[in-house]
Amino acid sequence: MNLPPLPTDQGCAIATRNAVSVNVRSGPSTDYPAVGALNPEVVYTAIGVNSSRSWYQVQLSSGPGWVAARVTRTAGTCANLPIATRT
Repeated sequence: MNLPPLPTDQGCAIATRNAVSVNVRSGPSTDYPAVGALNPEVVYTAIGVNSSRSWYQVQLSSGPGWVAARVTRTAGTCANLPIATRT
């Protein structure tokens, strides 16, 4: 499977680092339960980041969730993301 290219002109684009799905959690830690998964064939838009910038907040069709930065690749204006809190 080929990973999709990341656009650089659409905010902070985020996708999985490898061709496997990645858990999306209800909060910025593996202590929180998984609420979904990032599809490796889809590029998502990050809507926030935690204060240590180690987790990105993404909007799924089921609602917001968190994904670990270490398992993603990003492009675009990720440095400008607002600090988000768990809701």
